Amino acid sequence: MESGVKMLMRESKKIEYLAKKGLFRKLICYYILVVILLTSITLTSNAQMELSIPVPKIKDDTSSNSDSSTTVTKDDTSSTSDSTTVTKDAEDKYIDTAVDWLNDNYDNASSYDNSNDKKNIETTKIEIKVEKEIGNISVGEKVIVKSEESEQISIDSLEFVPSTNLKKVKFTIAKLEDKPEEITEEPTVNGTIYVYLDIKLTSNDTYLHEEEFESMKFEFKVEKTWIDENNIDKETVTLVRYHDGWQPLKTIILSEDDNYMYYESETPGLSTYTVVGTQIVEASPALIKEKTVIPITGWIAIISISSMILIGVVYKLRFVYKSE
Repeated sequence: MESGVKMLMRESKKIEYLAKKGLFRKLICYYILVVILLTSITLTSNAQMELSIPVPKIKDDTSSNSDSSTTVTKDDTSSTSDSTTVTKDAEDKYIDTAVDWLNDNYDNASSYDNSNDKKNIETTKIEIKVEKEIGNISVGEKVIVKSEESEQISIDSLEFVPSTNLKKVKFTIAKLEDKPEEITEEPTVNGTIYVYLDIKLTSNDTYLHEEEFESMKFEFKVEKTWIDENNIDKETVTLVRYHDGWQPLKTIILSEDDNYMYYESETPGLSTYTVVGTQIVEASPALIKEKTVIPITGWIAIISISSMILIGVVYKLRFVYKSE
């Protein structure tokens, strides 16, 4: 009789143990789900903010009309890519032949339309125009064209290295009142315009193209009064080139003084340019929606405590049922 009672008690405990074992498995599943949920919240709620920034208006900058002059220096130490020694007459003949070939081919085959360039200048009012005869340039020769009155045209210097021999090279900068009429696309959506420039190099009155340069870069400056009056972030000032659309160029800050910020930009070729800057917009409390963020240490503490509770439950259930 006693053995029967004991057997019934063991079976009852065994059934209770199995029931709690099923509950334990459910707790494990819930725990895993909670840990996954807390981890995802931790990863996605790190100081997220929604900030509405007003779009500043585009403003054209105009300056007074005056004459400018330029100086040209050539780097005599730069090496050329010609490996054959030729006489002066042979070299001149070679240059003439090369230039004639460039004229015939680029005038017909290039996608860069010279007539459009001339039309752009003619249909757009020019504030200032600077022209400088450079002369003949050998392949690989570094040339620096400096402006002696860059306050009027913003460009301090142009440095370039041609990939071919050039003859009767002429440098032209035109400061424009606005972008050419043929360019319908605006150079910036939320920026402010400082200046529009049309910059060209010609060889025998033929416009030079990207393929004819190994490298090219500008040094230009922007008045601090314009930066302050338009609340411009000086780090955002960029030289933008038009070539099948407006293309921002890599621009870095060189230096600054009491009146100007000085910048440098690399460009693959010449065209119409503009200098733009983006306004500084201070965040307003009314425009910011902050999400409550629990520190990562808080989540670690929650997971640790829940893990300890789970271990305690496991330890307790481990001794609920014992077979005698």
